[in-house]
Amino acid sequence: MGWEIALTVASSAFKAFSAMQAGKEEARAAQIQARQAELDAQSAELRGRDEALAVRKDAWSVRMGNVAAARGYDPYSSMSWLAVDDDIEGEAEYAANNAVLNAENDRDRFLTNASLQREKASSARRSGIFGAAGALFSGGIKLAKLN
Repeated sequence: MGWEIALTVASSAFKAFSAMQAGKEEARAAQIQARQAELDAQSAELRGRDEALAVRKDAWSVRMGNVAAARGYDPYSSMSWLAVDDDIEGEAEYAANNAVLNAENDRDRFLTNASLQREKASSARRSGIFGAAGALFSGGIKLAKLN
């Protein structure tokens, strides 16, 4: 009868330890995923800024090309040239704002994912604790039946 008690205690302890370790590992994995999502959010924000800058730079190049092509007269005195220039500037600003807005949406999505992963980590820790407690209680019930 003594060896049955020893085996029950050892088995319960092993199950409790395994449950705690599984909870810790799952929590650690979720924390890594949360950190990756945060890095993705930062990357999305930077990518949006870069895209907006590239759009504005391209528009500036087009506008300056138009000025260079206007050789011989002052393009800023021509109403049609000014209208084209305003259109180029307006379209570029619209595209740049869209790039920034899309990047902000991506960033928010990644940050939401990070928050969910942190909740998952917290839940995994609790699950490990409750699993360990359950294994110990189960072992206690088996010991009570043996006596």
